Amino acid sequence: MNKIDNKIKEKTEAHPLGFFPLRLLIRIFIIFCGTVCFTGYFPFAPGSFASLVAFLALYFSDLSNGFYLIIFAIILFFVGVFVSSFLEKSWGKDAKYIVIDEVVGMLLSIVFLPKTFIIWGMAFLIFRIFDVLKPYPLKRFEEFKGGWGVMIDDLGAAIYTSILMNIALWGFGLI
Repeated sequence: MNKIDNKIKEKTEAHPLGFFPLRLLIRIFIIFCGTVCFTGYFPFAPGSFASLVAFLALYFSDLSNGFYLIIFAIILFFVGVFVSSFLEKSWGKDAKYIVIDEVVGMLLSIVFLPKTFIIWGMAFLIFRIFDVLKPYPLKRFEEFKGGWGVMIDDLGAAIYTSILMNIALWGFGLI
């Protein structure tokens, strides 16, 4: 056996998953979740891109039942708090690559709306505006520690969007 084969054997025996230590695989999984399938690496406006991907994925999926969307959003919210807290230690406060918050926000923005492309598209635009402008008190929510600060401001933007969209649709007699 040559030197390289010995090194491979040592690494493989030391780590049952081959060359990858379990810690590295866990880190890759956390990055995968926090960047939502690596959409957070989109070169410009990664938050808007992740929101758009979420909007399109939900629109073209069969997942439009409000109950299931809320359950899915709650699970993703707490996953987001965990992975954002972890990733902030390496990437800094609310790094642009972390986009799980935008996906949760988009999901909650449309949860009680009729499933039409125009209505969900309007919700997408309004959510992005609220998320970027951060009207009172959303800007203050960013001050929360760890992943809570990352996730809660988008939760607030989603609530604002849902309220505004429902009032507008009710006013026009569409719901």
